Amino acid sequence: MLVREILSQPDSDGYLKHMYENQGTKSEVAQIMAQIQAEYESSMCGLSGLASGTARHEFITARMERIGQLHSDLRELVGEQHATGLLVHALENCSD
Repeated sequence: MLVREILSQPDSDGYLKHMYENQGTKSEVAQIMAQIQAEYESSMCGLSGLASGTARHEFITARMERIGQLHSDLRELVGEQHATGLLVHALENCSD
């Protein structure tokens, strides 16, 4: 399901849409999404950095594992379906 579809569906109290649209409030959800983007962008820098071989692999693996933990944190806050949609959205909106 696309993020737009998730956000357009009514949730019980509008919680998800409110958390997503009001990121300026630094809600916990917004903070986690910002962390996901930072970890992903960091891992992408690892692909083109000076490190090579095992060191590069370990660096990128650590970033991806951290994203997994952050996704788990999101699931606890907003549920599985919404957390996955937010994760996809965060990754789609990372700097290239």
